[in-house]
Amino acid sequence: MSEAWWSPMKTLPGGLNMNTLDRLFKEATGFHKTTCLLASKFTGIKYYDADTHLPFPMLFRGSDGVLFRTVFKDDKADEAWREDANSYFSALIVNGVFSLELHLKHLYLLIEDKHVRGHDLSRLFQGLPESSRTDLEAIFRKISESQPLIKMQFDAINEEQGVTRDWSIQMALQESAKAFESWRYCFEGKFKASSFVGYGEAVCAMRIMSTQFKGQHRE
Repeated sequence: MSEAWWSPMKTLPGGLNMNTLDRLFKEATGFHKTTCLLASKFTGIKYYDADTHLPFPMLFRGSDGVLFRTVFKDDKADEAWREDANSYFSALIVNGVFSLELHLKHLYLLIEDKHVRGHDLSRLFQGLPESSRTDLEAIFRKISESQPLIKMQFDAINEEQGVTRDWSIQMALQESAKAFESWRYCFEGKFKASSFVGYGEAVCAMRIMSTQFKGQHRE
């Protein structure tokens, strides 16, 4: 007898099943991998990897509308790359913030056993239980400590803009909250481009927490 084309689904609390969780995580991972490819195109750095933390380019919008970019670029990249690199920046941001959105929604399924809607990263984050937000912050900070250059560039932008911001996942998601909507339609000139901050550290923290919770569900 041939094998069935379907596989049994393990039901989780709240009526969810493991297939639903795995599909969402797979989708989130796909957008994360695409963001890594676009980061390589934009920076010229070839070794972005979906399973390894690396600092990503960041963009901050000042109160006066001026944009400040931190750029990690390979100085050995050729001139042809330099002429084409900026064309990847909008796609990098749109894919990156949608990746963050899907990773947050995956956490909701794992922790709260429910689907949530919306693109606002800050609202999605604030809707998580306080204990989960605290854990994400701790993971985010630990990851950031491995890349001192991130904090140096962040502090330099704070000084240049004359503002005080705390380097945290809450700050990163708040700054990037509207990026998906504003950068999708930036060519129309109707939206103010929002910030895009701390992607590498935030997505890595979410993936670590998701892996921890999935392990608990499978036991």
